[in-house]
Amino acid sequence: MRIVFYLTDISNQYQMGIYQGVARIAEKLNIQVLCIQGKSLDIHQIIQKDDMTLLNSIPADGILFMSAAIASISEIDFDKENFRRNKKNLPCVSIGYRIPGIPSVLVSTKDSMQKLMDHLLIEHNYHNFLFVSGPEKHNDSRIRELVVKGCIKNTTGTTLDIIRGDWFEQTANELIKQYAEKHSQVPDAIICANDNTALGVMRYLHTMSGTPWEKCAVTGFDDIPPASLTIPPLTTIGQKLELMGENGIKLLYELMNGQKPEQTVYIDTKLIIRNSCGCDVKGTGDTDASVQYKEYHDLYLQKMKSEEMLSIVKTFAEELAAVDDLKKFQIYLKNFVDKINLEDFNLFLFASENNKHLINEELPPGYAGMIYSRKNYKDFDCGTGIKVNLSDFFSKECNKKVMCITRLGELENMTGFVIYTAPDSLQPHICSACSFLENTIMRIEILNSEKTRALELENQVRLRTRDLQKSNNKLKKEAKKRMAVEAEVLKISELERLRFSMDLHDDICQRLAGISMYSKSLQHSDQINKESVVELTSMIEDTLSRTRAYAHNFFPLELDTLGLREALESLCVGIENQTGCACIYTWKIKTNIVFSIAQKMNIYRIMQEAMQNIIKHAKATVIKLDVSKKDNIVIIVLKDNGIGINISAKSKKTDEKNKGLGLRSMEYRAHQIGAEYRLFSKLGEGTSIMLKIPVKE
Repeated sequence: MRIVFYLTDISNQYQMGIYQGVARIAEKLNIQVLCIQGKSLDIHQIIQKDDMTLLNSIPADGILFMSAAIASISEIDFDKENFRRNKKNLPCVSIGYRIPGIPSVLVSTKDSMQKLMDHLLIEHNYHNFLFVSGPEKHNDSRIRELVVKGCIKNTTGTTLDIIRGDWFEQTANELIKQYAEKHSQVPDAIICANDNTALGVMRYLHTMSGTPWEKCAVTGFDDIPPASLTIPPLTTIGQKLELMGENGIKLLYELMNGQKPEQTVYIDTKLIIRNSCGCDVKGTGDTDASVQYKEYHDLYLQKMKSEEMLSIVKTFAEELAAVDDLKKFQIYLKNFVDKINLEDFNLFLFASENNKHLINEELPPGYAGMIYSRKNYKDFDCGTGIKVNLSDFFSKECNKKVMCITRLGELENMTGFVIYTAPDSLQPHICSACSFLENTIMRIEILNSEKTRALELENQVRLRTRDLQKSNNKLKKEAKKRMAVEAEVLKISELERLRFSMDLHDDICQRLAGISMYSKSLQHSDQINKESVVELTSMIEDTLSRTRAYAHNFFPLELDTLGLREALESLCVGIENQTGCACIYTWKIKTNIVFSIAQKMNIYRIMQEAMQNIIKHAKATVIKLDVSKKDNIVIIVLKDNGIGINISAKSKKTDEKNKGLGLRSMEYRAHQIGAEYRLFSKLGEGTSIMLKIPVKE
């Protein structure tokens, strides 16, 4: 038979005592125990939500869990969660909490707590009390607190303050320090919910030598081994921790064999009076000197061994701090296991996105990567990680009577686990080493993730740089092209000015000169006849008409007075009248559009230039000008039925070279007003020019 025993910290004196009872009776009953520990364990996740990665891989016959250590909620919460269910429907036994439907081993607390309070109230006549409690919702803490409150309530002239902690020595030390700083009145006695809390309180009181706090009485609960070794020895309530473990496994054994065990087994407690409560308790005085020497000698050896192990663990932690690859990790781990002389030690990692730095194997569900293995004092080379089927491993490889499993990482995101066999004296040091292992694996995962991210960023920067270089080259080409267009536009402007000045000189000026000469000739005439005046008037009107035409071509007045719609219409009418080419004009915009002066002028000039090109080169008989709007875009399309333009790739270079200034100036003008300019043409099928201009209504 094989059972799984869940707890949080086997190095804890309270849990160690129960663990030792479980191990001893399991060997007698021929039951293998896999003790699973982890600080983040939670009963509901383990049983109801399932510790899937481990529990489903272990061929277990039952589950024993130290509910008092891994839960901090009341009994009713268990009932609400219907705690009895687990995926494998394995029989379960609880130690510490009463859970409906599950056999439970409980501690009989009330009578002993009542005796302790009677001792403090009656024997010592204490009046002012401070209770250092455990977690507020923890069942044991709640019961002990209720007894203390009840005794104080029934005794006149007494006071009680309560501060709550978490069962740990360091927390209690901090809490009592904060309490002392805020309260001037020193309590007569400090009642602690467990011995670890009492040890933390006494450590603070030792620092208050020469003050009233030094004389304060202290009591605990549990009677862990250090309780009798404190100065002064701690008055406490003794729990039979090993007996609790023995009864737990006996109940589970009966369940696994189809029997119906008792639903609740109570373990009696006993008040143990020592010196910390204020009593002057003397030794028995009948202890043989050789026995005393052996006791002190054993304690001394234990202390020396513990200091040696602490030094080894410290060195191991320092070595791991510099690890960034699997090979070094394995070397330092092997050195540590050698130094503490472990019989079996295996380290497994589960598949994750980041731990590929440590595991090269693909790991399907139910598998883990073994990166270190020792069995029967013999090391096995795991290389870059060995893919292991966990069900096979637990069935065939785990054959020691008691093996401990330390989970690495949070329950819902477990990194891996360590499974080992070790004597009880080494458990605290192995637990510390596992914490360093967990932190190192996490650090390597983070480093690996950062390296991967750095490579991704580097690749993105490289791609972005390449894109920027392409964009820069494109911008340079565009800038060069625009400079060329601007130069050509300037050239066009100069040519337009030259043409305009030549027209003025060759036409208007000549006409005005003729009018002037004709007028001078009339000055010398004695009589001016009617025909001469009519001819002079005709010459003046013709010159005025030509001047107006030149002015209109240079700046169409319709743009300023009537708007773009009328100016384009006038342009179409003029082209049709001058050339006889049919010019079909359509304005499909129903809403009012506000064009800027620059937009109106450039649109007009583009259409004017395009129509002039059609008349000169396209040999068209029909011109269509269509103006429409879609969303906030005005679309202008000018199309003819002329001979078209060859814009194929083959003739592209020639076209660019011979491309008229008019076409380039149209494109330049479109860019000046932020418009999209496109030209479509095919030989024999005419030419289309399209403008898309963003506008505001």
